[in-house]
Amino acid sequence: MSQIQNEKKVLRKSFGKIKEVVSLPNLIEIQSKSFNDFVQFDFLPSERKNIGLEKVFKDTFPIEHNDRISLQYISYELGNWACTCSSLKGITNRYTWKCSSCSKTGCSRLNENKCEYCGKDTAAYIICKKCFSRVGMKTPINVDECRYSDKTYSMPLKAKMELVAWDIDPD
Repeated sequence: MSQIQNEKKVLRKSFGKIKEVVSLPNLIEIQSKSFNDFVQFDFLPSERKNIGLEKVFKDTFPIEHNDRISLQYISYELGNWACTCSSLKGITNRYTWKCSSCSKTGCSRLNENKCEYCGKDTAAYIICKKCFSRVGMKTPINVDECRYSDKTYSMPLKAKMELVAWDIDPD
């Protein structure tokens, strides 16, 4: 604090009561949103937009060698997705896109979860018939255990590729 002497009185000027001009942003939310936009974590491979990690894979592949072999990108999956009993595995078993009201299939999240025919919500979780749970992310340890044991909270990245080889007839 600054002090100003005025004859015999000491005046104190406080700078601690400055009104808040701009509210502080939630920095963790900004990082989480950026990460989720980059990996499109909860999207099926057929629903992913051409941004982030999907764009990186599509821009990099196919890789060709001597015009005889080509390595092509199909899709990727981040993490281990399974129900509680692990009888349903993979993110493709997470949702069904069959409309509950008109029974049409083929609606996707790119259409904002709306059925193209009746306009109602279409996304429905698939429930395992053995353990009655949904397919979710299976992690070996949770976030709190990572903090206390100084481990990283990492997930496997599984990319599905296709190797195409051509037989070229010299005749």
